[in-house]
Amino acid sequence: MDDTNNTSLHSRKNVKNAEKLTAKTEDDEVNNIKDKMDPDRKKYENDVDSQKLPANIKLIIEKKFFRLFMWEMYFGYIFWTIFFGIGPMVMFFPMVKLAIDGYEILILSLASPIIMGSTFISTIIENRTGKMIIRLLVISSLLSFQIEEPVLRLLLLSFGTCVTMLDLCSSLNSKYYCYRSIVVWALTYSFFFFLSARVCFSSLIPAWSGVIANLVHFLIGLVVLFDQFIRDSTMTQLLTSLEYPIFSGNNPTIKPLRVSSHDTPSQPNWLLTGIGFGCLLFNLHWVFGELSVVSRWASHTFPNQAPDPIPYSLLVWVFLFCGVLLIKRPYIVTNRWWASVGFISYFVLYFGRGLFSFVGGLGLAVFIGSIIPLLFDKVTRGSSARIIVVASLIYILQVVYAVWTSAYNFVPFGGTLTRETSYVLVFFNFLGIYLGVFTASVFCSSTIESVI
Repeated sequence: MDDTNNTSLHSRKNVKNAEKLTAKTEDDEVNNIKDKMDPDRKKYENDVDSQKLPANIKLIIEKKFFRLFMWEMYFGYIFWTIFFGIGPMVMFFPMVKLAIDGYEILILSLASPIIMGSTFISTIIENRTGKMIIRLLVISSLLSFQIEEPVLRLLLLSFGTCVTMLDLCSSLNSKYYCYRSIVVWALTYSFFFFLSARVCFSSLIPAWSGVIANLVHFLIGLVVLFDQFIRDSTMTQLLTSLEYPIFSGNNPTIKPLRVSSHDTPSQPNWLLTGIGFGCLLFNLHWVFGELSVVSRWASHTFPNQAPDPIPYSLLVWVFLFCGVLLIKRPYIVTNRWWASVGFISYFVLYFGRGLFSFVGGLGLAVFIGSIIPLLFDKVTRGSSARIIVVASLIYILQVVYAVWTSAYNFVPFGGTLTRETSYVLVFFNFLGIYLGVFTASVFCSSTIESVI
């Protein structure tokens, strides 16, 4: 009997050892594939790991991770609210006056991070006090909804867009990579929360769906600000302290905000990343800013009807989220062949009919979801201010072209040059995404994978 038990126990140990060996072999094979796809992967991982975190920062990340994430989730949600609101507000404002009065220039408020090219200004914005003031102005701009005068409402929203983009840039440019990673994932998940909230508010942007909803968003923002900056010293430790320039002769010296690891070969090309990031933001607004858009794009004359937005638009949300989860397989997402999936899906969505077109939209949702955290992470590793300024200008160009193709009877040269030529925009939008994802360096994939 004892011999039988010993034999059984020995067999179990052998099975467990075999399972461990198999798992290790599979991991080694995956790592070998990653190394072949990205020869400089280990160089980047060592580069990020070289950023030694102080003991107090490690403790904050471990003990207060949930609070940090929820803070950034809220402000990520507010970012998507204002970002998706400023374009239509500015570009269709002439319908209020029935004339072009020049207010369209306010869309350039998206490019406000251009002032962060100055080290002195960026130092002021990225310290604890500056960050708190910026975020107070961000949530205050939501109250533009309460103003009846259209021009004042537009001006206040444009100012809110300026400070929102500064807040985005400073968050993605913060000192510690671990905190920047939290911001990346908070922005990603807050986008899905934003889409879900729009469903509950009949496709309206929740913060501007009514007076009460607007005030609730503002009051929640005040509570978040109090918890983030006043309740304890968490943000004081995470953010840099304000240090005034110390002049030595004619040369001012300011303590750098970023660690030296950002000046390594793993830093992506800021121009290509900016182009890709801008095209991604426009795609999220144009195609996936509201879940029913894919169904509307796919619908044509009877019988070529797409599935009804209710409830089938939920599939768009699901496929977008599945795309985000694909980042756990970076050797797929960063493979140039993966771009063909996105291109074919985009083509099918635009030129297809009915259910076939809707399936193309789902394929595009998977592709776009897979590159959201990838491109956000590239922004955190590069010159964030430059990247966001380039992205804003690329986004603005595409918004203007989209308006020209739809309002061709009311804009200069619209009827002769841009009428019903959205396919041109589709092509260049995807080309920009390709440039940002598949020609800029892709070292970030392994680091993102470890965050999930």
